[in-house]
Amino acid sequence: MTNALTERRSNPRIEINGNMTYSTDDSDDIYQGTLENLSMRGARIWIDRELPAASQLQVRVETDEQETVAMEFRATLLYALPGRRESLYGYGCSIEDAGQPD
Repeated sequence: MTNALTERRSNPRIEINGNMTYSTDDSDDIYQGTLENLSMRGARIWIDRELPAASQLQVRVETDEQETVAMEFRATLLYALPGRRESLYGYGCSIEDAGQPD
């Protein structure tokens, strides 16, 4: 477990564990995933597809209210996490163009 005293990142991550949807640059299909944590420049996500490093995703994070989007960002997959969690693949991502949707 990471805490404020042991965190070494310049932008500490916040635990989220929330639902997200995403699409890839090569498809208009929408897929489901989980956002585990988030910082100003990065995120850890879990998705049901194995994708290569450097893949680009458009991520939408939804609130508890039906179809209300809390934030949207473009992510680049930097590395795959070892192993799987409940048949999901984990990735560390960099974040570009983060913000609230229009």
